[in-house]
Amino acid sequence: MKFLPDWFNEYLSDDPGHPSGRLKTTAITDLERQIEKGKAYTFTEELNFAASEIKYLLLRTPADKVVKIKNRIISSDGGFRYVPQTGSTFVLGSEILKIVNLKGAVGNGNGTDIYNVESVSVEGSGFDVVRNPNGQGGQASPGTYGDIGSQRELVPATDYLLKFENTDTNNGIYIVYTLIFTEEPI
Repeated sequence: MKFLPDWFNEYLSDDPGHPSGRLKTTAITDLERQIEKGKAYTFTEELNFAASEIKYLLLRTPADKVVKIKNRIISSDGGFRYVPQTGSTFVLGSEILKIVNLKGAVGNGNGTDIYNVESVSVEGSGFDVVRNPNGQGGQASPGTYGDIGSQRELVPATDYLLKFENTDTNNGIYIVYTLIFTEEPI
C-alpha cells in the first residue's frame, strides 16, 4: 500500500527509495534572498591619506526604505580610526560615489547615496569606533577589520557621516572600505 506519491519521496531523503522522515532543505541567508530580489548593494572605495589626514564620506538613507548594513570590511596598510556618526554639519562634495547592485545592475537607482564630503564644521555623535593600531611611527603593517554577519538597521531619511582618520603622524596610508547593505520598503 502506497501513502505518498513517488515524487514526494525526493523531498524526504537523499535516497528516493528510502524515505527518512525529514524534508531536504536548503537554507539561504537573508542577504542571499535580498540578492535574488535585486535589493542588495555594495560600495567599495580606496582612500589614500597623508600623515594624520582625516577624510569623510556620507551615507544618506532614503525616506521610503529601511537600509540594513550587512557587512563592513576595512583594510589598511597602516594605523587608522573609523567613526560613523549622526547629527553632523558638513558640506557635501558634488560626486555621488558608485553603488553596485549585487544582482548585476549598475548604478545608484536604489535610493541610498554615498558622497564625498568637502568639509565638516561640526562632528555629530559617534555610535561605533573601529581602530587599527598598526602603523604608528612608520611601523606600518597591514590590518583588516571585518564586521561580517552582524547587522545594523539605519534610520530612514538620515545622514551618516563616516569619519576615517590616519593615526600615523609620519606616513601616508590607504584604507579600502567596503560596505554591503540591503534596502526594504518601510
